Amino acid sequence: MINKLKFFLRQYSKYPGYISETLLNPQKGINTLKYFFSGGKNEKIGYVPPVFVASISTVCNLRCPTCQYVLKDRDVFEKGGFIKVENFRSIVEKYTPHIITLGLTGGEPLLHPELDKLVEIIKKNKLLSSISTNGILIKKKFDLIKSFDSISVSMDGYDYETFKKFRGGTEKQFDEILEGLSLLRQNKINFVISFMLTEGNVDKINEMIEFIYKTRPNVLEFHNINPHGSPNYRPLIRDKKTIQILNDVIGKKDYPFDILIPVIFEPNSEHFKTARCNQPWRYCYFDNEGNIAPCCHLRHSEKFGNIFRDYNFNSKKIKSFRRSIMEKSLYSSDCVWCTKRFMGEDYGLFNAKKKKWILID
Repeated sequence: MINKLKFFLRQYSKYPGYISETLLNPQKGINTLKYFFSGGKNEKIGYVPPVFVASISTVCNLRCPTCQYVLKDRDVFEKGGFIKVENFRSIVEKYTPHIITLGLTGGEPLLHPELDKLVEIIKKNKLLSSISTNGILIKKKFDLIKSFDSISVSMDGYDYETFKKFRGGTEKQFDEILEGLSLLRQNKINFVISFMLTEGNVDKINEMIEFIYKTRPNVLEFHNINPHGSPNYRPLIRDKKTIQILNDVIGKKDYPFDILIPVIFEPNSEHFKTARCNQPWRYCYFDNEGNIAPCCHLRHSEKFGNIFRDYNFNSKKIKSFRRSIMEKSLYSSDCVWCTKRFMGEDYGLFNAKKKKWILID
């Protein structure tokens, strides 16, 4: 329960309007409390997951080799599409009385040709909103992206060469990202930059931090990679080298931005084998076709349900997924190296205002 509370508070602290929103709308507050007190305890839920995440575009302008979708299917974005405005509207209007936040992701969500209409729907329904982007189109879509409550930009590269290696992009695209980040900073818009850490690049963490000093986001968020079975990437495990590198980072307390360092895996521990996540209780993930995913690391599929066709959050497959978590077994090999199983167990979290590291593992 303590870890769940830490995770809960950290996730919602980025939305200043969360508390007032729940107090002013008791229906939302009651629904969220139902999740908080009953989530994870039963394979069947009696509430609406308080966070919706819509993959509004299953098209992308990058082919990141570390992307969970590309790792499984190199041609995945060749078959993609965009959510229809009316489908999006129907879901938002139906569930706005219950949900707190709505996240937009992809593919690349800024590619959606009618993003302005989707943003208008979100604003009309007064939902707290977030968007995850690769940053290439920030400058072109600036008037739209600045309206989101939370903006997360996935970098993974701190110069063109590393951007090319980890994101598969061009020098022009890298420059476009830098221009977009500069525009966010100049307009004093809060944003997050994230980097994927692997066994092969953790020794370059200072170069990543140096890049952050130049781009000045509000938050630097590191992720421990989930290789999804790929032999090309190895996640961070607790060894002497990794801990020494991370402790050097934690040794400083003058960063002008918040920092999140993720959980570091201990594959030989009993906890690593049995740790569980809360995603299929807290989130509802759906793509442009309405197909459901049980979590952010698995593909959307009609077998889990379809939100455009009377989905009730308790399909047979979703309940099976929840049951496997409750039994402390892994539903899929994709779950093995997933940090979501270790909510609230980050290695370190730096608060720039307090100049203090907290949640140290």
